Amino acid sequence: MRRAAALVLLLIAVRVFGDCGATTPASSHTVDFHSPACNAGTPCLQDTPIRFSVAPRAGSCYIPLYPGPCPAPYVIDSCDTLTWDFGDGTPAAVVQGDAAIEHVFPKSGSFNVQVDIRSNAGVGTVRGFAYVCANPPSYVRFSQPVYDAAENSGSVTVTLERSGD
Repeated sequence: MRRAAALVLLLIAVRVFGDCGATTPASSHTVDFHSPACNAGTPCLQDTPIRFSVAPRAGSCYIPLYPGPCPAPYVIDSCDTLTWDFGDGTPAAVVQGDAAIEHVFPKSGSFNVQVDIRSNAGVGTVRGFAYVCANPPSYVRFSQPVYDAAENSGSVTVTLERSGD
Protein backbone atom coordinates (compact mmCIF):
# COMPACT_ATOMS: atom_id res chain seq x y z
CA MET A 1 0.00 0.00 0.00
CA ARG A 2 2.83 2.39 0.86
CA ARG A 3 4.55 1.62 -2.45
CA ALA A 4 1.37 2.35 -4.38
CA ALA A 5 0.86 5.63 -2.52
CA ALA A 6 4.50 6.64 -3.09
CA LEU A 7 4.21 5.82 -6.79
CA VAL A 8 1.03 7.89 -7.12
CA LEU A 9 2.70 10.85 -5.37
CA LEU A 10 5.73 10.52 -7.63
CA LEU A 11 3.57 10.49 -10.76
CA ILE A 12 1.65 13.53 -9.54
CA ALA A 13 4.91 15.37 -8.82
CA VAL A 14 6.25 14.55 -12.28
CA ARG A 15 3.07 15.79 -13.96
CA VAL A 16 2.94 18.98 -11.86
CA PHE A 17 6.60 19.96 -11.82
CA GLY A 18 7.87 18.49 -15.07
CA ASP A 19 7.86 21.02 -17.90
CA CYS A 20 8.61 18.34 -20.47
CA GLY A 21 6.12 15.61 -19.72
CA ALA A 22 5.68 14.01 -23.16
CA THR A 23 4.45 10.45 -22.83
CA THR A 24 4.67 9.30 -26.44
CA PRO A 25 7.31 10.09 -29.07
CA ALA A 26 6.56 12.24 -32.08
CA SER A 27 6.42 9.18 -34.33
CA SER A 28 3.21 8.13 -32.55
CA HIS A 29 1.53 11.36 -33.62
CA THR A 30 0.67 12.92 -36.95
CA VAL A 31 3.41 15.31 -38.08
CA ASP A 32 3.84 16.68 -41.59
CA PHE A 33 7.10 17.67 -43.27
CA HIS A 34 7.03 20.97 -45.16
CA SER A 35 9.48 22.13 -47.79
CA PRO A 36 9.06 24.44 -50.75
CA ALA A 37 8.03 23.06 -54.12
CA CYS A 38 10.89 23.31 -56.58
CA ASN A 39 9.46 24.22 -59.96
CA ALA A 40 9.98 26.77 -62.71
CA GLY A 41 7.87 29.36 -60.88
CA THR A 42 9.60 29.00 -57.50
CA PRO A 43 12.91 27.20 -57.96
CA CYS A 44 14.94 25.91 -55.01
CA LEU A 45 18.46 26.95 -55.87
CA GLN A 46 21.82 25.82 -54.59
CA ASP A 47 23.70 28.35 -52.44
CA THR A 48 20.36 29.98 -51.48
CA PRO A 49 18.63 29.52 -48.08
CA ILE A 50 15.65 27.14 -48.22
CA ARG A 51 13.18 26.94 -45.31
CA PHE A 52 12.05 23.55 -43.97
CA SER A 53 9.67 22.79 -41.10
CA VAL A 54 7.63 20.10 -39.41
CA ALA A 55 4.13 20.92 -38.19
CA PRO A 56 1.04 19.23 -36.78
CA ARG A 57 -1.12 17.69 -39.47
CA ALA A 58 -4.25 19.73 -40.10
CA GLY A 59 -7.66 18.19 -40.67
CA SER A 60 -8.69 14.59 -40.34
CA CYS A 61 -6.72 11.47 -41.10
CA TYR A 62 -7.46 7.90 -42.08
CA ILE A 63 -5.36 5.00 -40.91
CA PRO A 64 -6.44 1.66 -42.45
CA LEU A 65 -7.16 -1.11 -39.91
CA TYR A 66 -6.36 1.24 -36.99
CA PRO A 67 -8.79 0.41 -34.16
CA GLY A 68 -8.99 3.86 -32.58
CA PRO A 69 -9.20 7.53 -33.42
CA CYS A 70 -6.39 9.32 -35.18
CA PRO A 71 -3.45 10.17 -32.96
CA ALA A 72 -3.37 13.73 -31.71
CA PRO A 73 -1.22 16.21 -33.64
CA TYR A 74 2.27 16.58 -32.20
CA VAL A 75 3.27 20.16 -31.46
CA ILE A 76 6.98 20.97 -31.27
CA ASP A 77 7.80 22.78 -28.02
CA SER A 78 10.86 23.91 -26.06
CA CYS A 79 11.41 20.38 -24.72
CA ASP A 80 11.98 18.90 -28.18
CA THR A 81 15.35 18.59 -29.89
CA LEU A 82 15.26 18.33 -33.68
CA THR A 83 18.23 16.90 -35.57
CA TRP A 84 18.08 17.74 -39.28
CA ASP A 85 20.04 15.67 -41.83
CA PHE A 86 19.75 17.20 -45.29
CA GLY A 87 21.45 14.32 -47.12
CA ASP A 88 23.94 16.58 -48.89
CA GLY A 89 27.04 15.70 -46.87
CA THR A 90 26.88 18.75 -44.59
CA PRO A 91 26.91 18.11 -40.82
CA ALA A 92 23.54 17.51 -39.15
CA ALA A 93 21.94 20.62 -37.66
CA VAL A 94 20.55 20.40 -34.12
CA VAL A 95 17.74 22.78 -33.13
CA GLN A 96 16.14 23.03 -29.68
CA GLY A 97 12.41 23.73 -29.51
CA ASP A 98 11.90 25.11 -33.03
CA ALA A 99 10.24 23.24 -35.87
CA ALA A 100 11.69 25.40 -38.66
CA ILE A 101 15.17 25.73 -40.10
CA GLU A 102 16.85 27.25 -43.13
CA HIS A 103 19.49 25.30 -45.02
CA VAL A 104 21.80 26.15 -47.91
CA PHE A 105 22.56 23.25 -50.25
CA PRO A 106 26.11 23.58 -51.63
CA LYS A 107 25.26 21.59 -54.76
CA SER A 108 22.27 20.73 -56.91
CA GLY A 109 20.52 17.37 -56.90
CA SER A 110 17.88 15.23 -55.21
CA PHE A 111 18.24 14.94 -51.44
CA ASN A 112 16.50 12.81 -48.83
CA VAL A 113 15.88 15.08 -45.86
CA GLN A 114 15.36 13.51 -42.44
CA VAL A 115 14.53 15.10 -39.10
CA ASP A 116 14.68 13.23 -35.79
CA ILE A 117 12.41 14.70 -33.12
CA ARG A 118 13.63 13.80 -29.63
CA SER A 119 11.49 14.33 -26.53
CA ASN A 120 11.46 12.81 -23.06
CA ALA A 121 9.31 10.01 -24.48
CA GLY A 122 11.74 8.96 -27.20
CA VAL A 123 12.63 9.71 -30.81
CA GLY A 124 10.39 10.03 -33.85
CA THR A 125 11.66 10.38 -37.41
CA VAL A 126 10.03 12.34 -40.23
CA ARG A 127 11.35 12.06 -43.77
CA GLY A 128 10.99 14.34 -46.75
CA PHE A 129 12.55 15.12 -50.08
CA ALA A 130 14.23 18.14 -51.62
CA TYR A 131 15.11 18.75 -55.25
CA VAL A 132 17.60 21.58 -55.60
CA CYS A 133 18.28 23.20 -58.97
CA ALA A 134 21.64 24.55 -60.06
CA ASN A 135 22.06 28.29 -59.94
CA PRO A 136 20.17 29.90 -62.80
CA PRO A 137 22.14 30.32 -66.00
CA SER A 138 23.27 33.69 -67.20
CA TYR A 139 21.23 35.01 -70.06
CA VAL A 140 22.84 36.44 -73.17
CA ARG A 141 21.08 39.06 -75.26
CA PHE A 142 22.40 39.69 -78.74
CA SER A 143 22.33 43.19 -80.18
CA GLN A 144 20.82 41.85 -83.38
CA PRO A 145 18.05 39.24 -83.33
CA VAL A 146 19.29 37.59 -86.54
CA TYR A 147 22.79 37.15 -88.00
CA ASP A 148 22.99 36.17 -91.66
CA ALA A 149 25.91 34.10 -92.92
CA ALA A 150 26.39 32.22 -96.16
CA GLU A 151 26.63 28.42 -95.92
CA ASN A 152 30.15 28.37 -97.30
CA SER A 153 31.45 31.37 -95.32
CA GLY A 154 33.14 29.22 -92.65
CA SER A 155 32.74 30.45 -89.11
CA VAL A 156 31.07 33.47 -87.56
CA THR A 157 32.74 35.30 -84.68
CA VAL A 158 30.54 36.90 -82.02
CA THR A 159 32.07 39.00 -79.22
CA LEU A 160 30.26 39.12 -75.88
CA GLU A 161 30.58 42.11 -73.58
CA ARG A 162 29.28 42.14 -70.03
CA SER A 163 26.94 45.09 -69.49
CA GLY A 164 26.25 44.59 -65.78
CA ASP A 165 22.51 43.94 -65.94
